[in-house]
This record gives sequence, structure tokens and C-alpha cells, in this order.
Amino acid sequence: MALCKLCLRDTNLVESHIIPEFMYKPLYDKEHRFNIVGTNAIIKKRPTKGIYEKLFCKDCDNKIIGKYENHASSVIFGDGKKEIKIVKTRRGIFVYGIDYKLFKLFQISLLWRCAISNRSEIGKIELGFHQEIMRKMLLNENPYEYFRYGVLMCFFPQSSRKMFDLIITPEEISKLIDGHKIYRAVFNGICWIFVMSEPTKIFENRKYFLSPEGKLSILDSGTLGERFANQLISDLIGEKNIYDASSYQYPFFINGWDFLIFKKPV
Repeated sequence: MALCKLCLRDTNLVESHIIPEFMYKPLYDKEHRFNIVGTNAIIKKRPTKGIYEKLFCKDCDNKIIGKYENHASSVIFGDGKKEIKIVKTRRGIFVYGIDYKLFKLFQISLLWRCAISNRSEIGKIELGFHQEIMRKMLLNENPYEYFRYGVLMCFFPQSSRKMFDLIITPEEISKLIDGHKIYRAVFNGICWIFVMSEPTKIFENRKYFLSPEGKLSILDSGTLGERFANQLISDLIGEKNIYDASSYQYPFFINGWDFLIFKKPV
């Protein structure tokens, strides 16, 4: 018996994925394994299942977190059940038909689960008072207004397809943006930028957050994003790297991110 991190009941806990299992799908090789790499570019583990921990009771894991994950999986990977419309423009990709409440709370859950996890593979982040606010949002299924705890999503125009084989867990960036604390992560070829709400300040690009009408913006990061991706490559592919850059060029690393989770080179 232990306290469920979501409902706070003293009960039996189940093994809960920190990052949803469906997000590991592109990472698995033919042996259903993927790599976890430390800052020294040496493989630490080759598990056959995504990283999990006993965090939630069965009801919270299945009926609450599971509901958010099921919707997000249908949006990100498509299952034929969720009808969405995709429009491509020079600014980026715009997806219509998203369930605002379910997808917004899924976004929140990703950052929150990483914050409460004690697994060494998940870089430790501190959310402060935001952590309890997010817990109540998830438990009560309350996504708040679109500009509170919004998430910017960006793709790398040249590198996103190869970055699809990569997960980089959230880290806090060193400077405030428009007065807001920011965390960033890479999941399935997309850079997720989590913006911590400061009610007295306006985040300039909040118009690109998921809208209450269900419009999801995935912006083209342009040359700045490609420069970021190239820096990731440069930081990892060095003298100590065990991989041949000519055979596999995109296991990314950046200073400050302690662990990478990605598919084995083929």
C-alpha cells in the first residue's frame, strides 16, 4: 500500500509508464528493444519495455491517465477512429478536430509525470507550486484556459523524420521567455515546449497553443530549429561516441540532458 500520486489515496499501486508506451513505438528494433544512453554516450540499458514506476492506483492509471493517452495516441499515430483534418502551410502544420480537454491534459501529464518520477533515466525537474496545480487539473479533468500551461510544438524541417526515433525527457531551459519558466523535450520528432503560466505576464506566442476549438499548431522551426538539431548531433558524435556517424547520424544529445532514449542503429 502507498499513496497514489494522482488521487492521493492510500492503496495498491500499479506499474505506470512515465512516458506513454505508444511513444516508444518508433524506437523498438526487431528484438523489441531500444537504447538508453548516458551523457558519456555509452549504452546504459537496452530494455524491452518503456520506463515505468509504481505511481498510480489502477483507477487513476486506466481511467484518467489512460483516457488522455488513448486520445493522444489516436492523434499522433492515427487509428482510424479519430477524424482529424491536417492543413500544411509555410508556417507549419495545423491539425483540426482535436479534443481540447483530452489533448491539453495529455500534454500536462507528460511534464507532470516526469517531475514526480524517481527513475534515474528521467532527468529530475522541479515544477514548484505548479506541480500541485497540474495534479488537480489532471485529477479533476480541468484543462483551464488555453493560455494557462500551454505547449508550443515544433518540428525540424529537415531532421524531424530521423528524430522520430528519439526521446529526450524534459529539462528546464536556463532563461525565462516573456517572463515564463520553460521546459523542453523531444518526443516522436517534435520539440515540446512547456510554458509555465504567470498570470501577470502574457506569452507572446500563446496563439500557437492548442485552441479550445481543437486546433493544434505544429510549427516549422526553420533554420533556428535546424541549427539546434545540428548542435545536438555535434554534441553527441565525438571521439567517445560508439556510433559511426555515417551509419546513424541522429541520436541527439545536448548539454544538460542526462539521458537519451532511442532506437538502435541499423
